[in-house]
Amino acid sequence: MSRALRAVVLVMMAMVLVWGGPAGAAAGKITHQRFHGAVADADWFVATDTSVRDTYVNATHAKKGSSLYVVRFRARLDSNGEFAGAKETIIDVTTGFTFDIDAAKLSSAKVTGTDLPARTCFYDANWDQPKPCQDGTLDLKASWTGQGSITRGVTNEHVKGEGFSYSYHSNGKNRAATAKGWLGTQRLRAAALDFGQLAVVREGSSSFCVGANCQ
Repeated sequence: MSRALRAVVLVMMAMVLVWGGPAGAAAGKITHQRFHGAVADADWFVATDTSVRDTYVNATHAKKGSSLYVVRFRARLDSNGEFAGAKETIIDVTTGFTFDIDAAKLSSAKVTGTDLPARTCFYDANWDQPKPCQDGTLDLKASWTGQGSITRGVTNEHVKGEGFSYSYHSNGKNRAATAKGWLGTQRLRAAALDFGQLAVVREGSSSFCVGANCQ
């Protein structure tokens, strides 16, 4: 599996969780994670002498429904290029938007949402929050166009240690893509694109832990 597709799978594992109940305190805890669906994601990055701006959009469609995750991070830099504070805005929703993707050829995708709930948090140079986070809304419109060939891959992993075991399997396909759009009044320019991709992923993992190994 390509590094890009592996990154998509890890994001999906973090976002889609199905927990199996523990069979008892002595037996420990079993955790199952599953995802089977289509993904479009992209990251736009712009850096200057005084600031860094990074915007990430991840849209998915699976049998259990769709999801949209957006992070916009803006950091200020002082005259020495050191971190001087930041503002981070996050959108994390499963409704209120449309997501269309060509899952067969991975040729294109589009996501559109209006008045999406967004939370903005502020940080000072010490990563402390000088004031409460603020709730608001943002519009989003982004589109992807597939580029180059489709890459396919299969991954199997098995790890076992004292009081812990982990198994992971995935198979899927992905394709690099150009991406552009708007997040509120911020234009997501193709020239600022760090990466973009379209993918179809089927993956699952199971882990088992006992006692302190579950921390």
